[in-house]
Amino acid sequence: MKLFFHKWITAGSKPPLGWLALAVLFTVSMFFWLGWHVYNSSLMIQKIQGIYVKNDSYWHKVVDLSRQMTLSSRTVAIHQDTIWLNKYRRLATEFDILLQTQTTLRIEYEDDIDLLAQARSARQALRIIEESALNQIQSGHREAGLKQLFDENYERQEQVFLNAMNEFIEQSRQRLINKLNEEKIKELESLWAAFFIFLISFSFWIMLIRRLQRWGDILSQEIIEHRKAEEVTRKSEQKYQDLFEYANEPIFIVDPNTHRFLDFNQQAMRSLKY
Repeated sequence: MKLFFHKWITAGSKPPLGWLALAVLFTVSMFFWLGWHVYNSSLMIQKIQGIYVKNDSYWHKVVDLSRQMTLSSRTVAIHQDTIWLNKYRRLATEFDILLQTQTTLRIEYEDDIDLLAQARSARQALRIIEESALNQIQSGHREAGLKQLFDENYERQEQVFLNAMNEFIEQSRQRLINKLNEEKIKELESLWAAFFIFLISFSFWIMLIRRLQRWGDILSQEIIEHRKAEEVTRKSEQKYQDLFEYANEPIFIVDPNTHRFLDFNQQAMRSLKY
């Protein structure tokens, strides 16, 4: 009976297992892809933000060191103070080391390279003027040294350096901000894509649930019909058994080969005096 019932179910309506597997595979694949895309965009945003902070700090430090060198050299020329002279030497060494680390920074655009070359050339000119002025001051030609540090050529070179560096910093900052905005737009697009895929998956799952409900309704109806058929069969068998047992005539069921009694009713038992 149990085996027949199992066969009866599989031979009839089957659950949409293919649709279920497809729904699970589609949902998992899409959300895995979107999760990776959003995660990758977040990493890129963090990377750009890190580059922005690092570069901005680096180039502002270059400008700040240049200004301190100018201030130190002029202070030495005015006060002839060895403390400020030592400070200038220390700042110059630090500036040289800082420029050496600049080679590790990626400069991708030609106009940025031109601006840096212009700033570096102006700073070298300032360095030559400062060293020359300090040497003259140390050799006793203070007025000549002061003139070099405060004349129009020095001011012009300093302005060229500052303008080039400020323009370069602003351009670099703007490019990084643009990249950051592009990545944020990509991340937003990924979130919108996730929303639409969620809607598609939700619709797909609703359709699948309806199919499962329809299959369940069909299966329930088949089970009910099967139980009704079993009940009809049982009642028919019971009716036959009652007719057999309570018949007014003796009834014997005999095996034709062995001639043994297989069954007999109550009237037969009375006739045989059992």
